[in-house]
Amino acid sequence: PERRVVGIDPDVRKIEWANASVGKRMNAQFRAVTIEALAAERPAAFDCVIIADVLCLIARDTWAPFLDAARRLLRPGGQLLVKDAEDDG
Repeated sequence: PERRVVGIDPDVRKIEWANASVGKRMNAQFRAVTIEALAAERPAAFDCVIIADVLCLIARDTWAPFLDAARRLLRPGGQLLVKDAEDDG
């Protein structure tokens, strides 16, 4: 089956970079939006949500609402994958 990918970042520059490379693929879409806004717009729309190297960049007190928004994006039985780097500072 063909996979469809939706990548998000609130930073418009990062979305422009993604669109200039892998964003040219027909099954990839990149948007400048927050996870909370996407969860409100498309609840239970995804089989899998991958969060990569984000938690180390946001305040710890925002982790719970951030991860809750990620869970709201998942269809029943969907998978949430979190990969993060340790802060070495």
